[in-house]
Amino acid sequence: QSGQRWDGTAWIIEFLSTNGYDANSFAEYYTSRQWDASGTVITNGDSLRLYFHTVTGIDAMKLTNGSVSIYPNPSTNNCTLTAPNFSSAIVSIYEISGRALVQQPFNVQAQLNTTALSPGMYVIEVRNKDGRSAKIKLVKE
Repeated sequence: QSGQRWDGTAWIIEFLSTNGYDANSFAEYYTSRQWDASGTVITNGDSLRLYFHTVTGIDAMKLTNGSVSIYPNPSTNNCTLTAPNFSSAIVSIYEISGRALVQQPFNVQAQLNTTALSPGMYVIEVRNKDGRSAKIKLVKE
């Protein structure tokens, strides 16, 4: 979508916004740019925002927060999940479709057995009693 105006001699671009779909990360994106009165200098925007995971409905930015880590990732049989701000919590493993596969108690750090998982991408969620949660992606080889 763009906004243009005729200045009597040429079309001047005032704004341009685009959106699209990244099939590799299943994410929609949106860009927005605004130009000065001459249409030659970008004055605002020129940014990329991943904002919605189209398969699971999980905010893509929340998947990369610093409150949870997992290694090794990709994993083959076992991995270590660490979330220092989560004690007396529950950890869940979700298929990319959003179906919960595993739930177990969690307290700051845990070993997750991924042997029974098929190769693919999963979402790991740690949730405490008051509803605060953190999520991270896991790739199973």
